[in-house]
Amino acid sequence: MTKGQRIYIGAGLFSLIACLVAIPWDATKLSEIWESTVRQWRYVAFTFAVIAASVAVVGGARQRRRVEYSGQGARWLSDRSIAAVTAIVAAVGLVVLGILLLVAEAAPPADRAKLRLDAIKYGIGVVASGGAVAALLLAVRRQRLSEEAHQLALRTQAHSETDAAERREIELYMKAVEHLGSTDAAVRLGAIYALERVAQNNENQRQTIVNVLCAYLRMPFSPPSIIDPLTDRVPPHQRKRENLSVGTEVPNASSSDQRRNAHEELLVRSTAQDALQKHLSRASESYWGELSLDLSGATLVNWRLIDCTMKSANFAGVVFHGYTDFRRVDFRLGASFSGADFLGFTTFSDSAFYEDVRFSYALFNNFAIFDNAHIYGYVAFQNTHFDDVVRLGNCHFPQGFTFEDNAFFYCTVRRRTDRVQEFPRGWTLTKKKGSDFHVLSESREKEYSEEVNNNFDSGDDTTTTSSTR
Repeated sequence: MTKGQRIYIGAGLFSLIACLVAIPWDATKLSEIWESTVRQWRYVAFTFAVIAASVAVVGGARQRRRVEYSGQGARWLSDRSIAAVTAIVAAVGLVVLGILLLVAEAAPPADRAKLRLDAIKYGIGVVASGGAVAALLLAVRRQRLSEEAHQLALRTQAHSETDAAERREIELYMKAVEHLGSTDAAVRLGAIYALERVAQNNENQRQTIVNVLCAYLRMPFSPPSIIDPLTDRVPPHQRKRENLSVGTEVPNASSSDQRRNAHEELLVRSTAQDALQKHLSRASESYWGELSLDLSGATLVNWRLIDCTMKSANFAGVVFHGYTDFRRVDFRLGASFSGADFLGFTTFSDSAFYEDVRFSYALFNNFAIFDNAHIYGYVAFQNTHFDDVVRLGNCHFPQGFTFEDNAFFYCTVRRRTDRVQEFPRGWTLTKKKGSDFHVLSESREKEYSEEVNNNFDSGDDTTTTSSTR
């Protein structure tokens, strides 16, 4: 038996008991009612027939298909529930009518006619109240359906507005990407701002927008010669490769139009870099969360990425012009700076590398500062070249760190006597024969130190040496 059935039966029994309690019974009356019931068996049979018919109607309604409505408690307003409540109220009315008629038959002849009229009046009134209850329930259901239709219309409208907004954002994204290829610098600037807006309003599109900005920065670019030569010197290997001398302008600045275009492109790229810094910084109000950067082979000018947390970072082969700032950056899933050229002052102070980090074949042409940097995984400085002051002394390596297990070091360093250079304890600079450069190596093992010194004495600039146990 379901909860609804128990409620129906309980309501019927309660109504019957209430009617019985309302009548002042005594033994004489009960005896007279019993005798009257035997004499008026037709009324009794009719009453039980009506009750049986009501039960049959309710049972048949249960076999019909249920009409479902949304909303809490809406099943009480279904056709089945309304029919059941109406039938129960009508049955109670007929029971009251039968009982009152029995009482009227047991009354003295002088009062019998009046009691019969009262019985009919009250019994029919109770039966009629069933119809009133049905009408009330239908009105409530109609109101509920109207409210649900209104809510559905509101949800449909909200969905339509959301869908329209998404379409607008997609169109804005497509146009912005298209405008990045414009020859007009102002159009390209507007495209970058449009991409920022799209990413700010759509969290699931932020990595895609970052990828687009990184792809733009990876496009070939030769910056104009506006960088201070004291902070961004052209390295010797680049001068030799391009047959340039210090102070010579970059070839693409041979005309005023080309210089203007180069300056405009530098402005656009600086805007893209600023957008990445702004939205990847943990302190920013418009922080986009932990994302990945792929800037391999890019040309970056005055790069600043401070107080950021990144999933992964690929700066392999990047040429950093001007000041390069990676302070307080957390690299969660590894970072690569292999083959990168750091032309200006470079700092990784207070940064943390939680996975592998590679600086193999990187060129540091100016100050290289790693104060309080934390390295928790594998680190590679294979054939890394430091042309100026380098500070590695305050680096925090994993406990039990050894070159054999956690790193590969073979660095050439220009020894500076006018400035302090700091290296981890146990690391030494060994002068390279016939060169102004020294080699940074670990001198804890005699066999390894002798092997390193032998290679340097041979004058081989490309020798790669690692320590093994």
